Amino acid sequence: MTESVDQPPSSPPKPKLTSGFMTRIGFEFIVVFLGVWGALWAENRREEAQDRENAIRIAEGILHTIDRGVLEWGGPYLNDRQRELVAWRESYGRGERPIPFFFTVPGAERGTPEIWDAALAAGILEVLDPALASDVGAFIREYDGHFIRIGRYHVRVEELIYPGLEEGADWFYKTGSSGLKPEFAGLVLQADSLLAQWDRRITMGEETRDSLAVVVARLSR
Repeated sequence: MTESVDQPPSSPPKPKLTSGFMTRIGFEFIVVFLGVWGALWAENRREEAQDRENAIRIAEGILHTIDRGVLEWGGPYLNDRQRELVAWRESYGRGERPIPFFFTVPGAERGTPEIWDAALAAGILEVLDPALASDVGAFIREYDGHFIRIGRYHVRVEELIYPGLEEGADWFYKTGSSGLKPEFAGLVLQADSLLAQWDRRITMGEETRDSLAVVVARLSR
């Protein structure tokens, strides 16, 4: 009898990657990918919605301030003071020696509220068009600066005008003349200049308000 030659044990067969297995792996990958992508997409949509809400809230807040403080109050107040200045000039021109024209604005000594700083803190630069945000910032800072100048003008009114209100016309006019003393004539010129600057800023406020109203309408759709 012929003896058989020992042969090494054969290795176990390697599993084959069937098409069904590959399909399942690919499907699971797609499911995971779509899940991650969907979560990112949903998060982006939430962020976009939040940005839109922030933009609307910021723009509406500035709109409210412009409407109430600049246009509804500032416009009529300015018109009244301008009419008073015209009447004063007519009286002065007739040689009637009226008390020098002056005006006061309650609260102007501290300037206007720091609206722009609050808007920056709320992220206005991230949600509004850069050009519009720049225009809004320029308007708010100019308006604030204007009221600070009015506050300084008030100090001069208190120092120069108030002490003479009980003294009569001689306090303000040159002796034997219908002409104002230089310091009071200068104060009238300063008041005239401040009112003219205020008029320009009212117009600027109207333009800024209209631009913001367009943004609010677009974002609210």
